[in-house]
Amino acid sequence: MIGSSGGSNLSGWPILPEHGSILRLDLHGIPLGVVKTGMILVGIGFATESSAGRRLSNDWLEMPAFWAIHFYMVMNEDDSEEEDLIPQLLGISMQEINDFYTQNISDQHSRLPWPYFSIRSPQGCVVEVEYAASEEFQTRFKIGDEQGLMTLGYWSGHQSLPAFRWPEIVALGNSFADEKMCAAVILLLLPAATVTPDQREVATAVLVQCLESMQLFANGDRSRFARIVIGHSVSEREWVNDPELGWIYENEYSQRSLKSLLSKLRKPEFLRIKALLLQGS
Repeated sequence: MIGSSGGSNLSGWPILPEHGSILRLDLHGIPLGVVKTGMILVGIGFATESSAGRRLSNDWLEMPAFWAIHFYMVMNEDDSEEEDLIPQLLGISMQEINDFYTQNISDQHSRLPWPYFSIRSPQGCVVEVEYAASEEFQTRFKIGDEQGLMTLGYWSGHQSLPAFRWPEIVALGNSFADEKMCAAVILLLLPAATVTPDQREVATAVLVQCLESMQLFANGDRSRFARIVIGHSVSEREWVNDPELGWIYENEYSQRSLKSLLSKLRKPEFLRIKALLLQGS
């Protein structure tokens, strides 16, 4: 197991052999096989499977503390202190959020099952969000069907985003007749989605409606929360609609790019993604 890591002469991500970078791994024990100094290790940052298993956590979807954690990375303002801003936006304390996190998601003193959320649409498309607490914590955003799940993006120290376009997550949400289920899908996928400037006003209004449907943050400021979150999601960089493969985001860090060294997706996966997203539209 890796205890800590470090590097020198780092010139880009992902790290490639031609960079001449030096990676240092401090191991807790003797590794299996032979690991030699200077050995080239190839990987794209996906964490291993959980040694403590996984926990289906759909019962958290009505818990404000979970949603505070889920939107944490897109919920800051430059001129506001976190300790003041979050209670104003959400109507809950930082202590409540921190306690929920250490008790249920990641505790440095014990290994917890990885929480995941899985929702199947009437058309058979599965939406999953997984909180993978390995050496590098990742929040993974996936869709799939009976053939299996595909990771379209993830939050982490070396994130691979965006995973979705705003119209895609709305279409997936709208494939559910149940108002709360529709809202839950949009809220789960929103941190991994981009919003275009012309969609900003509508997206903000929809986010407020989702919070109301889920009865979240009633004691906070839903409108301000929505403006901040959607503001972080706005991107002027355009997706490309490939006639064969569907929507592609040509970015060196995106999973939904054929040119990204981080992406595990290839042509067959792009065709599946296109078909699944068309089901929801």
